[in-house]
Amino acid sequence: MRTESLLRVLNEGEMDGIHELSLQILEKVGVRMTHRRALDLLKSGGCVVDESKSRVRIPRNLSEEIIKKSTGRELKLYYRDRKRCVKMGEDVFFSLGPLQFQDLLTGTVNDYVFDLERLERRYATKEDVAKAGILADSLENVKILGVPLVPHDPPAKTRGLHALAILAQNASKPIAWIHVIDLEMARIAVEVEKILAGGMEELRKRPRHTALLEAISPLSYDDRVVNLLFFYSELGLPAFSIGSMPQPGVTAPMSIPAAIAQNVAEILPGLYLTELANPDLVPAPAWCLGVCVKHCWALDVMLSDPRNLRHLYAAPETALVGLAESQFFREYYGVPVWGTRALRTDAKMPGIQAAIEKALTATLAVLAGATTLGPAGQVDSDQIFCFEQLVIDNEIAELLKRLKRGIPTEKIDFELQIVERGLEKGNYLSDPLTLRRNREMVYIPKLLDRQRYEQWAKAGKEDVLPRAKREVERILKDLQPSPQVDQATARQIEKLLADADRRIAGK
Repeated sequence: MRTESLLRVLNEGEMDGIHELSLQILEKVGVRMTHRRALDLLKSGGCVVDESKSRVRIPRNLSEEIIKKSTGRELKLYYRDRKRCVKMGEDVFFSLGPLQFQDLLTGTVNDYVFDLERLERRYATKEDVAKAGILADSLENVKILGVPLVPHDPPAKTRGLHALAILAQNASKPIAWIHVIDLEMARIAVEVEKILAGGMEELRKRPRHTALLEAISPLSYDDRVVNLLFFYSELGLPAFSIGSMPQPGVTAPMSIPAAIAQNVAEILPGLYLTELANPDLVPAPAWCLGVCVKHCWALDVMLSDPRNLRHLYAAPETALVGLAESQFFREYYGVPVWGTRALRTDAKMPGIQAAIEKALTATLAVLAGATTLGPAGQVDSDQIFCFEQLVIDNEIAELLKRLKRGIPTEKIDFELQIVERGLEKGNYLSDPLTLRRNREMVYIPKLLDRQRYEQWAKAGKEDVLPRAKREVERILKDLQPSPQVDQATARQIEKLLADADRRIAGK
């Protein structure tokens, strides 16, 4: 007995309506684009270009063809050894950044680390990035590392590059969601990746990193993003995603179905443009909500607090929007979905609010059929990274994997002999089935307390946080990570980053 998708928030007519509206937006409204080469390419590809308004419209039949091409492709993101990879539709996990509940993904791009000793945030350092990579690499439920932190000791304009290089040298797992600001940063990031991969051809075949590129809501592409789309496409690098994050009531209609339709309409022209620039790179939608493992769709409609317009990361309404996006992609377009705004919190530190919000959003996502959870280790609406929160999120993921798995059964579960054996002995404690199934059926937590009250009180009346802190300290002390790159490669990367600091940041 296994759990399936138990939550559906859209009916058939509503999904039809979202799809129909997205096609109408593209055909009758279009997207604003000023890039001369892009306009010419889209026009030659069958789009209608209004030169006077810099507006690109896509005929209905062409939009449907683009969507059709974008489905049914296997997506992979590789480990450092270039042999193992993360695939769609495996098991539940989480990430340091957003991801089918295969496991976790860590990180968005945070400036801050939460200091549990001082109960305050501080700016991250390169040492913090290295620790985050080592810690995430050791946790069994983390399959993909987002960029969890940007260090503040390098120059501002090259912090993202330093974070990428540090993670790549301290972790074996794939790295997703690199925020690429401009062409200069993209070129250097690709050079770093090329060095680590052992050449451009190997990087094309087995990408380890992904970049996040974003259209601008409502319905606009600026020249900077278009240049980046051309850059990645022409190099033949598939590992980037396209998103836009429309905000209902601000940059999109105050309507969830309409905002999702607008999000689809904002992403589709970018996907088509990459295909026109390089026909060998067929766009492949992979994932709602942010990170992806090939250049793809990244639906992420963001609700905001009407009092201050700040994004709401963990409100129940936000979780419902994520469920709607995921259901629409999974059922209507037949695309595997890697997340539904799970493990998010608006709390400023680990604690009761963070536990409530992360458990709520992650459980809803799993019951709705999501396959990847993230971002792990984040608090304060994905603004602060916390080492202790990461190991707590790892435990949450383990609990949810049991929920996703359901109740394991086999033929013996329905046989009379398993009842008779226990009756003969007077109990089932030493029964072979009990011995075999105990660990399989009952999870023994690392952080959660299940002692009797007297034992708990005698042990110091601890809650989860002190235990999480000790677990972080244990991992960072005991783990001896194997070097991910040799010294010559490390020197190459160091030289490249030093040159970037001088040229880009004047340091």
